[in-house]
Amino acid sequence: MALIGILLGAAISAFGVYSLFVPLQTSLAIGWIVGILFLLYGIETIAAALQPVKKNVWMCFLGIFSAAAGCIILFSRFQRLWTDAVAAYLFGICIVFYGIYQIICGIQNLKISKGRAICAIILGVVSVVIGLCSVGHPILTLVSLGYLIGIILISQGFDMILLASSAGKKKE
Repeated sequence: MALIGILLGAAISAFGVYSLFVPLQTSLAIGWIVGILFLLYGIETIAAALQPVKKNVWMCFLGIFSAAAGCIILFSRFQRLWTDAVAAYLFGICIVFYGIYQIICGIQNLKISKGRAICAIILGVVSVVIGLCSVGHPILTLVSLGYLIGIILISQGFDMILLASSAGKKKE
């Protein structure tokens, strides 16, 4: 079992290294991931809606709609590209809102801890700036996401290797 974990961790890390060399293509896989998730969610929802215990027509329609959306995203290049573009904009918008939230929390906590509050305000301002840059430059955001995905895969792969190699050892 440990050998499988080590091999899987090595494969994940190798894919992470590969992702660092092709960051834009890596981030463009977001459309595929969203399409597959919609399709699987739709199938699961249809199966749950058609259970003999509790049949739910509206849930069945939701499942059909989700599965159809997943198929459209998977089999239409334009829809996948649109999904990737929207993901870049959503990433930037989420960062902006998170930055605003950090600024508000920092202002509210000025009386409790000045150091933490100032740090939160500064990080909030940085988040807002990064978010606005992401919205203004979606291609740069996609490339950055590709690098981020690569780095995350490398670290997750090393974590898996370390966990698998220490799984059989006893604590003294």
